[in-house]
Amino acid sequence: MSNPGFTVPAWQFRPHGKVGSTGLVRLAEATVEGFRGRGVPLPAGNRLEGAARVIRDSHERRIPVTRDDPANSALVAEAIRDIWDFYLIARTLPAEREADMAGKLKLMLRGEISAAKDNSNTPRDIRFEYLVAAVFAMADIPTRPAEPDLHFLIRDTEWGASIKRVRSEAPAPRSQAPCVAVLMGPGCVASRFLTTDSTTSARRFTPTDDTSG
Repeated sequence: MSNPGFTVPAWQFRPHGKVGSTGLVRLAEATVEGFRGRGVPLPAGNRLEGAARVIRDSHERRIPVTRDDPANSALVAEAIRDIWDFYLIARTLPAEREADMAGKLKLMLRGEISAAKDNSNTPRDIRFEYLVAAVFAMADIPTRPAEPDLHFLIRDTEWGASIKRVRSEAPAPRSQAPCVAVLMGPGCVASRFLTTDSTTSARRFTPTDDTSG
């Protein structure tokens, strides 16, 4: 059904080809070098290099991926997802960072490749927060870390966004409904959006807003 009020082109699916295992190995290598080039320390046992190693081992058949071994398939899939997300973050990461952001980057790289084996959700929560920042930066929208999580400058209006990674398919909390209603109204320039394991809410920000609570 057409919407007469829809004045911008709609998103459309187009075949995008395939990325083979060799391409994924190159992507992983470029991502590791991207973090190093941005001056991000990569301590021993970090998840970035661990994911890159899993992808290479899969490519070289040291980790066989077959329909009879769902555990290996899940491990490689999580490694690929980590690398894709880290790649976008590396492409957009600020060259100059405050101590708080440097500490969060260090924490983001901790943990196991398999989320099921990880004792903490915090590293993946931070990864998603910085992935959202990367997506906005890729759209040439000025983005900076600030309370509650990130701030964006859209059409001369500053928006503060609270970014939370949700680990279930349950509906979003009712407390977000008013924000969604406001942001999806006429003239909306930002909105809450969802992925399979995440949710983001945003609101207008002015210098007089109290974000301490």
